[in-house]
Amino acid sequence: MSSRSGTGADVGRLPDLDSVATPALVVDGPTLVENVRAMAAHVRQGGAKLWPHTKTHKSHAIGRLQREHGIGGIPVATVREAES
Repeated sequence: MSSRSGTGADVGRLPDLDSVATPALVVDGPTLVENVRAMAAHVRQGGAKLWPHTKTHKSHAIGRLQREHGIGGIPVATVREAES
């Protein structure tokens, strides 16, 4: 899986699961992209923005995907999370 971009194409590419070192975050890319898009649109209709905490995924690619869809920001719990 590519971590260079949060676009649906990159998030959706999965390697052969037998070659994945664990622990690993493995997601259904198209479903993730649609869920992020739908949730951001739903919240925007209510005049708000999402602020999903990074601890839910700890993934730069998913954070970028969320930012591409207009979230308000990504709260973190530690300085290390903020720096990465």
